[in-house]
Amino acid sequence: MVGTKFEKPLSDYEGYKACADWANQNQCIMMDKGEYYECVKAPNFTKQEQIHAIKMEYAPRFQSLEEAQRRLLLLGKSTDALSKQYIKLNSEMTARIKEVK
Repeated sequence: MVGTKFEKPLSDYEGYKACADWANQNQCIMMDKGEYYECVKAPNFTKQEQIHAIKMEYAPRFQSLEEAQRRLLLLGKSTDALSKQYIKLNSEMTARIKEVK
C-alpha cells in the first residue's frame, strides 16, 4: 500500500482507514502532501512527532463528524449517534497515542 494516494477533500473514508491501519502495522504513515494524502515509509520520528502524525491522521475524520453534527443541529435533529462515533474515534486515537514510545 506504500504509494497509495487519497485526494483532498477526503471522500473514501473506508479506503483511507484501511490504508492507515495497514500503515500502522507496517512502519508507514499517511503523509499530508498538500493536495492529497499518501502512504509512505515512516522515517524515524521523535515521540512528539509521532503523536502529531497520529492526530493529523485522525483530523479529517473528526472534521467530518463535526460538520455532520453542525448540520444536524441546524436541522434540529439528534446528534447522539454522532457523539458516540466521536467518542469512539477519540478513544481509538488516544489508545494509539498511548502506544507511542
